[in-house]
Amino acid sequence: MEKFRVITTYIYDKEINKNEVIELFNKSINSEKIDDRRYYKGLFYRNLYSVYDYAKKYGIRQIHFQTNDNKSFLRFHEPSKFGDDLSKTRESIKYVNEKKLRINTFETGKLLSGFRNIFPLFYKDKHIGSVEISLSLKLMIDSLERLDNRKEYHFILNRKFIESKIFEQQKYLYTQSTISSDFVKEDSNSILEDSTKPLSNIAEKINEKIAKNSKIQELLKQNNFLSEIIKVNNKTYNVIFLPLESINNKLEGYLISYFEANNLPTLINYFSLFVIIILLGSFLVLVLLKIIKDKTEKLNKERDWFFQINNSLSEGLYVTDLNSKIIYINPIACKILGYDEKELLGKNAHYQFHHHEKNNYSQKEDCNILNKIKIEKHFQSDEEYFRLKNGNLIPVEVSAQRLTYNKDKNYEIITTFRDLTTKKELESKKNLLKTALNFCSDSIVITDKNANIEWANPAFEKLTGYKLEEIEGKKPKEFVKSGLQTQEFYEELWSTILSKKPWKGELINKRKDNSLYHEELSITPILDIKNEIKHFIAVKQNITDKKNKEKEVEYFAFYDYLTNLPNRRMFNEHFKKILESFEKEKKHIAILFLDLDKFKLLNDSKGHDYGDELLKQFSNRLLKIIRNIDFVARLGGDEFVIILDNLPTDYIEAKKICEKIANKILNLIREPFNLKDFEYLTSTSIGIYILDSALENVEDIIKKSDIALYEAKQRGRNTYYIFTE
Repeated sequence: MEKFRVITTYIYDKEINKNEVIELFNKSINSEKIDDRRYYKGLFYRNLYSVYDYAKKYGIRQIHFQTNDNKSFLRFHEPSKFGDDLSKTRESIKYVNEKKLRINTFETGKLLSGFRNIFPLFYKDKHIGSVEISLSLKLMIDSLERLDNRKEYHFILNRKFIESKIFEQQKYLYTQSTISSDFVKEDSNSILEDSTKPLSNIAEKINEKIAKNSKIQELLKQNNFLSEIIKVNNKTYNVIFLPLESINNKLEGYLISYFEANNLPTLINYFSLFVIIILLGSFLVLVLLKIIKDKTEKLNKERDWFFQINNSLSEGLYVTDLNSKIIYINPIACKILGYDEKELLGKNAHYQFHHHEKNNYSQKEDCNILNKIKIEKHFQSDEEYFRLKNGNLIPVEVSAQRLTYNKDKNYEIITTFRDLTTKKELESKKNLLKTALNFCSDSIVITDKNANIEWANPAFEKLTGYKLEEIEGKKPKEFVKSGLQTQEFYEELWSTILSKKPWKGELINKRKDNSLYHEELSITPILDIKNEIKHFIAVKQNITDKKNKEKEVEYFAFYDYLTNLPNRRMFNEHFKKILESFEKEKKHIAILFLDLDKFKLLNDSKGHDYGDELLKQFSNRLLKIIRNIDFVARLGGDEFVIILDNLPTDYIEAKKICEKIANKILNLIREPFNLKDFEYLTSTSIGIYILDSALENVEDIIKKSDIALYEAKQRGRNTYYIFTE
């Protein structure tokens, strides 16, 4: 940790907390025009990218800048993800921006987790934001193992924090820990370049035992230091759980160490005795339950059968003997079946109305009602069918049981039934509608006229994290309102729907875990027969991904998707600003046009994947050579341009600097490129045009640079040429 603190402090003091860097950061966030903010952000990113690239070699996972209102400004490891509010998910950043003090802590994040050093940033004594420099879990484990190689180390992270913070597209990096479902492990499939090494087989076996130990599982929830003895393969291991707390003392996870323990004192184990006592107690409980069950069944058998008949007069009822001969049937049963009482008395009930195609015309001996009564003494089902006198089949709910009123083995059967035709039809329609609503990908909420929730589909739970039983009877504003919409917004919404018109719009709401999401919402009033509002139906669609993609589109409007360098559009805007600066400054600038020699040959022979990899490595080498004040962009294909700014007013001196930088580029590009499975040698040609005023138009300047590039190629490539009139 001390080494990490020293490295991060050095990066902050020597590379970040410099006047020119802090000034660029201030312009990136506080310039009045959005185009200016984008422009300075690009310069800021390029200025520090080499620092980030260098820091990764020492285990630094990320450099992340935030504004003073706790919003992400620039993640060097994920530059397209920015603008999200970190107030709820990153308490350390909120603390630094409020207290204006640097801190060192462990904390889970929205992309990755780790040990973090966070520094406040000031511009002319005014606090403007903060910067975070994070250490990977791998480097932490490697450092600990170098201190004591007898031990093995492992991190588990609080599942609740990970799931509430992490971006949706990053969740694949986290899998459930084998120790407990309350914790997850990061990058178990070793996707990231700084992944920790897999656990040994012994450690995995120890984890399996811990997962089954209810005592340890309970202690893990208490946020305390924990040391346990675990036996595996006749060996004893000491497992220590060190809680990792956030700045607000919340449990972020555990650092676990495993090592073989020798010379432990003999412990007296009463586990076997406890198991015996529990088993005996369970047996006694089962015996008591069996006695109670037998007594209850005996009481049920002794009930007067006539009392049961009288209690069933509201439904169809009939009584049969052992051979299914009807000895009594009530009037409602006759009405349902369409027979007179005389037509049924003495007839076999099974063959009269329970013998049909639905049960494959089963014989009396195979009747499921009679067999169930014979074995279990009672029968209950709502999936039976009876045939009416007119030949139609109706669904019925049947309840039958044995009537015993003497000590011999003979008994009678009392059966009650209800016609379920109407109920089944309604249930079918209801189930169809419910299925359609439950499987709908959009969230659907139904409220009463006062906006109290009466029903919501599963998609709503998935979107907000709230179950129906948690929100039933509540108003949506009580639990999903984010506070990011104005009062006028809600007044316009209510004015529309209370005028019995549908409303549609976009807003930001809050989930149960306090994370925010964008939604497209439409609300439709439902009117009764008196044309009064009875309900509201709200249909919600999660458009968070759409909004995020719009941000990405905005970013790549100015930056090249392959190399992350500025694109032609960004170059044009930057070049115009450089030319405008001639009005205030006396200086030379130089335009360097570059392309890769014989680049098409590589694409044609090895494919575009290799060509793309060469372009990315070529871009990184250019960034290492140019000065912080210079500018490099990709115009397309293998065409690149560099602007050298603030060159000396003396042309000879300016020319010498251009030649020096051009030679550096030529020498560096001549070094082999490692393209996947082979080394590739190439070169570049450079055309240079030096100017000291904005009297020429942009087209002429670019044309002269292009002519210089052509001349360099004519001279055998792998060289540069400076345009002269």
